[in-house]
Amino acid sequence: MDLEGRCSYVSPSVEKLRGFTADEAMRQSLEEMLTADSLAIAREYLAKLHACQEAGLPLEHFRGELEYRCKDGSTVWTDVSASPLLSTDGTLVEILGVARDISERKLYEHKLRQVYDAAEAANAAKSEFLAHMSHEIRTPMNAVLGLAQVLEREALTGNQRDMVERIRTAGQSLLAILNDVLDLSKIEAGQLRIEPRPFELGRLLANLDSLMGQAARAKGLALHIETPVTPPGLLLGDRLRLEQILFNLTGNAIKFTEQGEVTLLVEAHESDESGLRLRFEVRDSGIGIAPEAMARLFSPFTQADAGIGRRFGGTGLGLSICKRLVELMGGEIGATSRLGQGSAFWFELPFQRGVTGDTDAPTSVPVRAQTGPRLSGAHLLVVDDSAMNRDLVERALALEGASATLATDGQQAVQILRNRPRDFDAVLMDVQMPVMDGLTATRLIRSELDLTDLPIIAFTAGVRDEQQTVARAAGANDVLAKPMDLDQMAVILARWIQPRTAAITMEASAPATAEAFPDIAGVDRERAAQRLGHDRAMFMGLLELFIEDNADAAEMSRQNLARGELEAAARRMHTLRSNAGFICALDIMSSAAELESAIERGETALDAQFDELSQQIAELVEASSPWRHTDQSTPQGGPRSR
Repeated sequence: MDLEGRCSYVSPSVEKLRGFTADEAMRQSLEEMLTADSLAIAREYLAKLHACQEAGLPLEHFRGELEYRCKDGSTVWTDVSASPLLSTDGTLVEILGVARDISERKLYEHKLRQVYDAAEAANAAKSEFLAHMSHEIRTPMNAVLGLAQVLEREALTGNQRDMVERIRTAGQSLLAILNDVLDLSKIEAGQLRIEPRPFELGRLLANLDSLMGQAARAKGLALHIETPVTPPGLLLGDRLRLEQILFNLTGNAIKFTEQGEVTLLVEAHESDESGLRLRFEVRDSGIGIAPEAMARLFSPFTQADAGIGRRFGGTGLGLSICKRLVELMGGEIGATSRLGQGSAFWFELPFQRGVTGDTDAPTSVPVRAQTGPRLSGAHLLVVDDSAMNRDLVERALALEGASATLATDGQQAVQILRNRPRDFDAVLMDVQMPVMDGLTATRLIRSELDLTDLPIIAFTAGVRDEQQTVARAAGANDVLAKPMDLDQMAVILARWIQPRTAAITMEASAPATAEAFPDIAGVDRERAAQRLGHDRAMFMGLLELFIEDNADAAEMSRQNLARGELEAAARRMHTLRSNAGFICALDIMSSAAELESAIERGETALDAQFDELSQQIAELVEASSPWRHTDQSTPQGGPRSR
């Protein structure tokens, strides 16, 4: 071939490769030989040869992949090598090119790419599913832990108080497992971010000693923390993630040690004026780890022995999360152990030195013991699409001496504040709601209503850092995560609500257990009674809220579907299913769940199912009417205002 791309010779093997004879191929231009993208590559190389020749520079060789056109209209991929042939005086004679068929390799590469893309999509879907499920699980968890805290403040027998404490302990253990799964999914999805801030190592270790020391002493163990002789001063790093790693490793050491001691040793290495490297080592005198188990120690869902989970509990995620957090922070982690003689887990992390006076603010809300109502006289606007959550928050506020006005979505909240802008001390705003979500409502309250000083607390099951950041960016002053801790809620609100000069103390009434629990067709009476601790007043309050919020749910969802609003229709059925489940209206719950799934699958011929659901709701309204009209008991937590 010459510098213009004209062939002077083509091997007969071209016919096997492209279907053209050698004579036919020789008469073809580059445009006829190559596909558009490959043509551009060939022209670029020839242009480069022209330029080098004119400038008197050495002529370059070529190696690349080009796609040739075939006689039958198909194409074939080739690996092409081209070399300029020069005469004795250095002038170009011609370009010698060799093209080798690589179509089979390209086919395998394509299939491999498809498999890789499918795996990546599946992994992303898994992480998204876990993040979504964390939100769904946290909503009922909010009720479990919150109502347990409410119940703990009642006059209980010793046996009852012990059972309530066990409910809370079990709920908190479930929440810890949920957090582990969510952390792993965020790390795998690349959503977890390391956030360096200045912090004091001494304060962090004191907190660890205070909390984990109590757990060690409860088992008859000693916890020792040995720090560098010279304190490192302020460090720049992610204190929360460092604390998470230390709590996990120390907690494991305590869990797997029956007698003796647990020691945390902190040493400074490679220290200079700008930074240093710290080594943390947690040693124990526990059961140790077998050599064959060490290799898989930091793998997800893996424990050193199959019987460990049965004996000690746990998901097998903690060490995997620690390893990934350490690596995200630029460090390394490892372990040594002797079976029956204890273990040592170590990790090293690099830190920059912080600026004096620029310490990090506390990121967790300190919880103090209950000493009386902390929100006496306060009036809050509570916005949540879940009747269950609205009722729980109202009860919790009543215990703290506050009253509530309730709204079911952001649009209602904005309208209430437009009419009564000075009536409220703060707003508790759910984030994910139909009609208008909490973020949109918060922006409107700040901009359109110009209520810039009204404290708004975002109430959300979205626990990812970016979700909370978005809430604050929308105008929220603070974030209260679900499941809600009642003491934490009171402390957060007390931080933002100004005390009133005339405090009004509201006391919660004891649960009404003397009267017979309602027996209503369509409600599993025994299950509802057991779930609500035979609290008739609580059940009647929730039943009223259920009917008020859901009497027309089927028809409204049908209208959403007719307008093509699939997400709204499915969300309405999702809320109905959740609320029906809480009062144990099992048939309604089942029908709503089936409709939700059908809508998400894209089905539209659902009139018969909507009719059946409407009938079930109507029958519940009719069957409960005698109870609702004769029952005058007010749900614990005082009167409602809307």
